[in-house]
Amino acid sequence: MSKLAEQVGGLRVRQNPKTTLLLVVSFFITTTFFGIPLLSKHSKLHHRPLHADEILSKCKALHIKPGPPKDFASRTVSDRYVPGTNATLIRNATIWIGASEGTYEGGDILLDKGIIVKVGHISKADLPSKYNVINANGAW
Repeated sequence: MSKLAEQVGGLRVRQNPKTTLLLVVSFFITTTFFGIPLLSKHSKLHHRPLHADEILSKCKALHIKPGPPKDFASRTVSDRYVPGTNATLIRNATIWIGASEGTYEGGDILLDKGIIVKVGHISKADLPSKYNVINANGAW
């Protein structure tokens, strides 16, 4: 190239490391903000999770009003009951009956098959053949 072309800003382009770095950084910022799919790691493709149906059914169940099942009051065995477990009689307990009723002191609680069978004064006639006794000594 002639000296005249260099003096008047000829067509020769010199590479400057700062300019190259600025161009590369500008390119990546532009692709990130404007979302060019070829270079962005956030692709527009949607992948369905492995257990999507199960996850969605659990989410729908969250909108169900919580509470016991419909047959709760009529059941005779708890779902947590372990067969062969003896009934349990808790004697001499302080039992909270409710906000308006207050407490019942020196009461008994009979649990059988994982369910509260009776609360209050429990006679021997109310007891099953095998049971364990716990003395609450007036505790809650």
